[in-house]
Amino acid sequence: MDQFFLGSTPCMEDCAQVGAEFFHQDEAIETYAYAGQLARQFGEKGLLFTSVTFDHEFGQYKEVAVQFSETSQEQYEHAIEIENNIPENWDLVAIKEIIAGLIRRNFSSSEVTTKFAWMKNDVLDVEQGRRLVRLIKKARASEPITRTEILALQA
Repeated sequence: MDQFFLGSTPCMEDCAQVGAEFFHQDEAIETYAYAGQLARQFGEKGLLFTSVTFDHEFGQYKEVAVQFSETSQEQYEHAIEIENNIPENWDLVAIKEIIAGLIRRNFSSSEVTTKFAWMKNDVLDVEQGRRLVRLIKKARASEPITRTEILALQA
């Protein structure tokens, strides 16, 4: 197997920062969502999207790689197409996956008692998802979040 490295998130999106408090949890959520987005956008066609760990002076980090057979010209060309056309932004499904991962990590099941609207609908208002991510970051920073803010995001 040969591989190309595609980064940890779409190229215009923020990513987890090495050394940050929740770095390893965030990067796991992000690389899982990014690998899924790449598979949805480009199709697998015999390729494998996986995360690869690298050493950094401040610790380890992961990137998504597309793996392909070095004996398949078709797979090689498809991998080149992917490498040359990586997405700039998260797609809606990836945003759902990231938010769901952040919720699982930051809230107990008793705190989130119903599904959020975007988890049961095909369409996600991207701004709603981004608002939820901001609320989770607020919670991480120990800033108060009101019950009204949480309930406003539930269906």
